[in-house]
Amino acid sequence: MKKIYRIGCVGLLNDAPLHVALAKGWFEDQGLQVELSRELGWAALTSKLAGGKLAAANVSALFPLVSALQRMPASSPPFQVLGLTSLGGLALTLSPEIDTLLKNKSKPTTPLRIGVESPRGDAHLIVRAWKNAIGLAAEDTVLVPIAVSQCVEAFREGYIQGFCAQEPYTSLAEEAGVGVTVACSHDYFPHHPRSGLAVTHAFMQINPEVCAGFKTVLQKACAFCARPENWAAVKTILLAEKRSFAPESASILTEEATMPRHLFFQHPSGSPCALDPSGSDFLCKACLATDPSWRESEVRAVLGAVYGNLVPAEPAAKPVERRKVVSVAAA
Repeated sequence: MKKIYRIGCVGLLNDAPLHVALAKGWFEDQGLQVELSRELGWAALTSKLAGGKLAAANVSALFPLVSALQRMPASSPPFQVLGLTSLGGLALTLSPEIDTLLKNKSKPTTPLRIGVESPRGDAHLIVRAWKNAIGLAAEDTVLVPIAVSQCVEAFREGYIQGFCAQEPYTSLAEEAGVGVTVACSHDYFPHHPRSGLAVTHAFMQINPEVCAGFKTVLQKACAFCARPENWAAVKTILLAEKRSFAPESASILTEEATMPRHLFFQHPSGSPCALDPSGSDFLCKACLATDPSWRESEVRAVLGAVYGNLVPAEPAAKPVERRKVVSVAAA
């Protein structure tokens, strides 16, 4: 009997490559029997990955880095990223009333409560960039940690006046008429890494062939999802995955729905699943926003260990041309 490898996800739109790969039998083509397991949230997902209950998981691109930095000076990072599963995808959504207020160049009388997965990290960078762009001060907002799956409901109930989250929750808030998208992470950090398929360091050491198979499948699936002409097929697959994809997303995966403009599955360069220099810089900035006590040199060293050959090589320094000094005798 073949071993079953369980891959965890939380039912977001950036899980699409995994659903496509499973539906099309691409894991089986690599001799791998895979099941997708939808977890309740990031905490449950990462806990099960760390505990060995999942072979791999589609996690925030920042999570493996932060985990490694928090364990310094451990000899090896706890997680390895096999490849990126999505780029961009974060968006800031506000209530229509607040959006109108800000468009009229008015400031809120009390700080805006913005829901985020974490008050630090990449969401922090996006909110800060948006505030700088429209002239809001630091004290004009308060970041409220909240589970991404609860954002829309908390929005409806008035607990928060906005949120920074991934699809499908931005589109769900817009469709319900309770939210307006005012900024996308892609606007400030084009094609930044958002999620990646991670395994534990121990799993990678014991199962190199399995990890190689995961990488091959992921590259093929991301390339498929990146092509607009395939979006109809992707939507059909997602709608059929009732157990491992957010069921409330059905309303935004209609026949007329187009691919979200701020979510990408492949870099414009055509290089699937890898980081480009700006992606590395973004992750470095997000780590430093998470904990300013970390040094950039530490972050970049850990980035290389966690992302391995996905990190672009630093360009070789050009040799300095030595100019011949010509001595001119004084007249």
